[in-house]
Amino acid sequence: MGEHELAISNLIRVVYLILSIPCWGYATAINTIVSKTIGRGRQRRVIQEVYHSSIVAFVTTFLISAPVLLFPEVLLHPFLGGEDLKIFQDSIFYFKLLLPIMLIYSVSTIFFNGVSGTGETRKGFYIQTLSTICYLIFVWFSIRNFATMGLPWAWGAEIIFWAVQLVLSWMVLRSGKWNFLKL
Repeated sequence: MGEHELAISNLIRVVYLILSIPCWGYATAINTIVSKTIGRGRQRRVIQEVYHSSIVAFVTTFLISAPVLLFPEVLLHPFLGGEDLKIFQDSIFYFKLLLPIMLIYSVSTIFFNGVSGTGETRKGFYIQTLSTICYLIFVWFSIRNFATMGLPWAWGAEIIFWAVQLVLSWMVLRSGKWNFLKL
C-alpha cells in the first residue's frame, strides 16, 4: 500500500471510530442486562434480550451512519475535506463500503457482549482469537495481492472479523450452556 491508500484508510478509520460510539453504549448495556437476567434466574430470556438489543443497535447505527456514509460530500466534506481534496474524493467509495461494516458491527458487538455478560470469558477469548486470526489471514492475503485485490478487500476484512464474531457469539448464546458458579 502506498501513502495515498494509507491516507484514505486513516480518514475512513476516523469516521469508523466516531460512528461506532453509540454501539459501545449498547454493548455495555447488554452486558449488564444479560448478567442481571441470569442473576434473576431467567436464563431463557437471555437470547431474547440480546436479539432485542441488537435490533435497537442496528436501527440506531443505520439511522446515524446511512446519511453520513451515503452522502459524505454533504455531511463529511466540511469536516474532513481540508486541504487535500483528492484524498477525500478518493475516500467516497470507502465511506459507502463502511456502511455494511458498521451494520454488521452493530449486531456482532451486541452478541459478543451478550456472551461476556454470561460470564463466559474463556469462550469470549476464543471467539476474539478466532475472529482475529480469520481477519489477519484475510488482510494478509489482500495486502499480499494488493495489485489485484486492492484497498476495498483490505477493508472488507472488517466484515470477516465481525461476521465470525457474530456467528460464534450467536452459537454460544443459542446453546444456553454456560458454566455457572453454583453457590
